[in-house]
Formats: sequence, structure tokens, C-alpha cells
Amino acid sequence: MRSATSQSVRTTFLWVLFSLCAVLLPGTAFAKGITATVEADETQAVVGDVITMEFLVSRSSTRGSLPTPELPQSVADAFDVGQCASGTSRSVQNINGRRTAATTRRVSCPLTARKVGTFKIAFTVPDGKKRVASNSVSIEVIAADGERAPLEDPTVEAPTDASEDVFLWVSTNKKRAYVGEQVTFRLDVYEAQRFLDVSLRTSPTFEGFISEEIPLPEVYTTMVGDRPFRVRPGIRRALFPQQAGTSTIGASELLISRRKRRFSDPIALEILPLPAEGQPPGFSANNVGRYQISAKVDRDEVQPGEPFTLTYTVAGEGNIELLDPGEWAVLPSVRSYDPKVTTERSRGDVVGGTRSYAFLMIPERSGTLSIPAHELVFFDPAQEAYATASSSVIEVVVGGDPNAIVRTDEDEEAAVGTVVDDPLAPIFSTASVPRDLPRDRWLTQERWTMGMLSVPLIVMLGLAGGWAWRRFGPDDAARGRAVVRARRRERIELAQGAVESGDGFHTAISALLQDVALEVAGPEGTGLPRSELLRLLDRKGVEAEERRRLESLLEQCDVARFGAADGGADERHHLLDDALSVVRMLSKGAA
Repeated sequence: MRSATSQSVRTTFLWVLFSLCAVLLPGTAFAKGITATVEADETQAVVGDVITMEFLVSRSSTRGSLPTPELPQSVADAFDVGQCASGTSRSVQNINGRRTAATTRRVSCPLTARKVGTFKIAFTVPDGKKRVASNSVSIEVIAADGERAPLEDPTVEAPTDASEDVFLWVSTNKKRAYVGEQVTFRLDVYEAQRFLDVSLRTSPTFEGFISEEIPLPEVYTTMVGDRPFRVRPGIRRALFPQQAGTSTIGASELLISRRKRRFSDPIALEILPLPAEGQPPGFSANNVGRYQISAKVDRDEVQPGEPFTLTYTVAGEGNIELLDPGEWAVLPSVRSYDPKVTTERSRGDVVGGTRSYAFLMIPERSGTLSIPAHELVFFDPAQEAYATASSSVIEVVVGGDPNAIVRTDEDEEAAVGTVVDDPLAPIFSTASVPRDLPRDRWLTQERWTMGMLSVPLIVMLGLAGGWAWRRFGPDDAARGRAVVRARRRERIELAQGAVESGDGFHTAISALLQDVALEVAGPEGTGLPRSELLRLLDRKGVEAEERRRLESLLEQCDVARFGAADGGADERHHLLDDALSVVRMLSKGAA
């Protein structure tokens, strides 16, 4: 009996020892259970904000399949789900001699907060006959303060109903304007959820308008109906109509995920002629807006012949670069020169600024010089009437004798050749008069004969050279390649000049890449959408890596041009270097 008990104790001890060895010995396999995890980049958001959620399923083994995480119902109840990305990763590590293997499946989704509240997000996945629950992440969604709308004209028409998750919206601040009056045009992209691949396929046309760019506001959130939308401002233009009648702003086209299209409606504007009543003779249609004018001198006391500067400054709202200031007054006994004109544009929704005219004035008589007021006539569209702005009268004291006249350069020139005090010229002897001996004629009889004989030879050589040029000179294809190279150099120079400021930089880079891609694709690539063009480049033998780089650069340009921030000068320098590298590679393929 005691022997049987001892045998049982030894057996139990051996099993325990074996189990410990199985756990402690290196290289031993571990249990292959599944774990589920939820991660969020933010736990608090405002209605309309986008949160990135990641759903992970892991197994401590590189063998066997993993279930795909399914989004819980709590996500669909409170958030708009964007395009999710998924992937599977495998890893093997050796820590302290112990081999650890793992497989992870990850699903990443952009979620746009739709309503206020606190929402717990968790999910479960099957593991054999049981289900494994993940951790829980709480997301607090708060209301947007005043819908965070931009500081723009509140009278501009805004969308009130949205039938699509993403759409174009174009508007103007007025539907009726005078010739020369500013009309502000806006183009915005509304997204109920973040679409990463959105580009403007066709831009609006502004035929019959002078167009000036105005700054874009930041991306903001607003409500359309009962749904929050993220608004990406795409285009802002100050338009100045040039003729009366009906003027139309052309339609635009938006491309979504390279397949879906959204169109905007054209906008018709009624343009009124400037009233004839009260219009002064010779009035310029560019003098539309609201202006003030002032005058000043850099010195109010000078001497005769001493210069001073008279500056007129016009300030206000309107297309100030095309402003016609009218005829300037001509002052007696004062020499003046054409003015130095400088313009400073204001940065805002309303185009305007200041324009200065600096005259160099030189008085020729002493006394008090009175500079009269200058009148600027303009049409005020707000008052629908003509108005006049006047500068003040300025007096400049010119010292010295009031009867003295300053001798000018013109006076010196007029004095040349006049009668001098001694009317008799001095007498010279014939011996003192210089003599020049006649030189031999260059054209001799022999040279004339040789020249006449060489004329037929020169004509024959010219005809032979023309035939050789037509026979062996560049053909149409060579001339076409020369035109392409010239246009490419122009695009590159434009982009290099805009790297620091950013104005027009991404447009120039996009046009450069598009031109090079079409050069490689040939005539059949003209008019193709970007996806079709890339597939055609594949058939033309362009490497996959180069196609990927080309597509990535074009997408970066689209994002910078139509809503997203365009980065700083360093980022534009890197983008230019990458684009030039792609251009060189594609050009080798085209050659």
C-alpha cells in the first residue's frame, strides 16, 4: 500500500517536472490563441472631424488564417465610414533564445463624426467555437461651435440639401453687376467623409472677365441639412466683367476615385452697362469701385533748379492696377518727368490696395509754387452713381530772386549758333589751313569685274544650300520635338521661379508631368483619363516604379491645388527634384 502511494507521488512529480521543462526550454511553441485590439488616433472630436480607427486581430503563430475584423454597429450609428484599408503582417523574433512568431491582420478606417455623444467601440472575432472580444475605446463627439464656417460673405448662396456624399458647389456673391464691378466666384468640394482621391478634372471658364486670384480660406466644417460636411475650398476668383449683357461662368467637373464624376452647373450673370447720366467725357470703365486720392511733397522749400518729389496716392477697392487717374496738371515754369508708378495689392476677398504716382519736379523760377488739387472720377456700384475724389492743394516755396530765370539744358542748346559779341571771324593764312590728300578709290575696275563674275556663283550656292536644307534638314517630327522641348523648358523655368512663393508651382509641375506622359504615350494618349493613361504607359513599356512615382506626384499636385495645404518651400523643392527625376526617366523612354 505504501509502495503504491510512493509510486503515485513519483509519477505526479515527473509530470510536473515535464510540464515545467516544456514551458522553460527554449524554442518551445506557445498557444496559438487570437487577440483583438481597437486603436484610435483621437478620443475626442468635433462633429465633422475625421478619426482614424484601427481594428487588429493577432495570433501568436505564423500558421493558420486570421478572421477579418467586422465593424461594430456602434460605428455605423455615429460615424460615416470612409474607404478602409487592410493588410496582413507576419513577424518572427528571437528574444533571450526564445523564438516568438506572430501574425496580425489590420483594418484601418477613416470615421467622420456625425452626431454628438460618447460612443464605445469594440468588436469580436471567432476563434474556433468561441468568440474573442477586443478592448473598448470611448470616443467623445462634441458639437461644432457656430459650425466653424469661414469668415466669408454670409450672403453667398450655400447648399441646403445633399444627395451625395461628395459634390461640387459653385457660387457667386451676386448675380447682377455693372461693367467693371467685382464679382467673387467660389468653388468648394463638400465631403461627408474623407475621400483621398478627389481631383478637379475640368476647371471653370471665365470668358468675358478679367480674373484675379484671391486667398483661399482654411478647410472648415459646416452642416448641410442635418449632416456635417468637410468643405475644401478649391478656387477663389475676383471677376471683373468687361462688357454688358449676359456673361456665363463655365461648368466644372470633379473626378472621384478616378471613376465617379460630379458636375457643377454654369452660372449666368446679368452685366449692366455703366449709366450714361452723369458720366463725364472720356470716362474709363476700369474706374469702378470706391477710391480716395491724396498728394504730398517730400520738401516744401527748395531753390530754383533744385528737384523735389510730388506723389499722388490712390487707395480703395476695385481693380486698382487698371485704374485711369486722368490727365495730370501741367505747372508753369516747372519741368516734370513721367511718374514712377508702384502698386500694392490688398490681400482679401475684395480686390483693392494703393497705387502711387511719384513725379520728379524741377522749378525754374523762384516764388510760391501752387500745386492744384487733382480730381479722380469713379463709379461707385454700391451707390449706383459717379463720385469724385480730390487731393488737397499744396504750396511749395521756391527761394531766390523772383525775377531770375534758371538757364535750362534746352536754353543752352538754343544758344548754340547765335550771334556773338565779335561779328568778325579771325583771318587765317593759307599756309595754316590744314590740307588732306585725296585717298585712292576702293572700287577699281578689277574689283568690279570680279564682283560681277561672282554673282552667278553666289546664286548657285544659295540654291544648292536651299535644296540641301529641304533634303537633309529637320523634318516635321524633328520640329515637333523641338517645340516639345521648348515647352518643357518653359514649364520647368516657371516651376523653378515659383518654388519660394508657391504661386502657380503645382499647376506648372502637373502640366510638365502630363506633357511628358503624353509624349511617351503618343497620340493615342490624348484626352484619356489618368488611370487609362497610366495603363497605356504600362503597355508602352514604362516601368511600374516610374508609373507609381508619376501617379504619386500628380496626386500631390492635385491635393495642393484643390483644397489641401501646399506645404512650405522645402517641400516644394523636394517635389520639384522628384518631378525632374521622373521627367528625365520618361524622356529616356520616349527617346
